[in-house]
Amino acid sequence: MAGMRVAAQYASMLGDYMDCYIKGGSYKSSGNGKYLQYQVYVKSENKIYSKMAPSDTLYWTDASVDVDPVTDISVSKKSEEVLGLMCDKIVMKTKSAFAEGAKALPLRTVIETPQFTMTSIATEVKAENLKDSDFNLPNLPKKKSPF
Repeated sequence: MAGMRVAAQYASMLGDYMDCYIKGGSYKSSGNGKYLQYQVYVKSENKIYSKMAPSDTLYWTDASVDVDPVTDISVSKKSEEVLGLMCDKIVMKTKSAFAEGAKALPLRTVIETPQFTMTSIATEVKAENLKDSDFNLPNLPKKKSPF
């Protein structure tokens, strides 16, 4: 039962759904988590900004810094079905985690660590007209993330 409590705590902190918006290489994700409110990747800066609930600060991470290098990659063409689409399965192993993903919009992502396994599966993909301003950061203090 301890594992179930941990899963419930992660779901409460991170949420159990997430909306993602992508335009011109930038993205914004937000969900119903009590701790992580949203993240914005600003392509022109190559930074990920994260907004946590208990803070009025945006914490940024330099996306060009490889903190967990990939140690192995395997590809299985058209081997996974998500949303009725046959997708390539790309498995990337890193020093601290095991993830399925690629340099593309993943419809299914699995992250396995010694502490937990997290799975994200797309439930809908649709085209929308997004404005550049949809990706603007709020006027909050910014600090480098300690993580």
